[in-house]
Amino acid sequence: MMLIPGQIQGAQTEDPPRAGGFRPVRVRDGYVMACIVSDRNFEGLCRGLERMDLLEDERFERSARFLNMDVLVDIMEDWAKDLTADEVEARLNATGAPVSRYNAADDLFTHAQVVERDSFLPMTDARGDFLIQRMPFLMRNNDNLAASSAPALGEHTDHIIIDELGMTEADVSRMRSNGSVA
Repeated sequence: MMLIPGQIQGAQTEDPPRAGGFRPVRVRDGYVMACIVSDRNFEGLCRGLERMDLLEDERFERSARFLNMDVLVDIMEDWAKDLTADEVEARLNATGAPVSRYNAADDLFTHAQVVERDSFLPMTDARGDFLIQRMPFLMRNNDNLAASSAPALGEHTDHIIIDELGMTEADVSRMRSNGSVA
């Protein structure tokens, strides 16, 4: 499993932004995600919803469907409000509409497989604690770990100027006094 870093960061905020053109479909016990990207998928969805009339609705013609996705999701939610995610997934997949249980990024932080694989590592910086994603693969003789904290602003300035650039402490002082470095 690999997530986009923006999704991981967004899931750790109080109000994560909506990503992409699709939105999760609320069902009785959570959410599902329907990925209706072709006419064939849409026809399967209409069969599953028992709403063949939607095939004639110009809002859902190929060129307009994506622009009216929120309307389509509202229709799906009305149909699925009394069904579980498993029931919706089974019924719609059987008709050719690709649907699966939806896990938001923040749900994944505690998913059993993610926890078992130590997929996320705690990190601390000046803003507080948060999680970062490890690489999705493990390599022999490499712990694949990131640092446990981000460096503070200016934490390595002296080391870089003196040890890496070969300058003196006097150079560092002069640079600080003229505002070149913090």
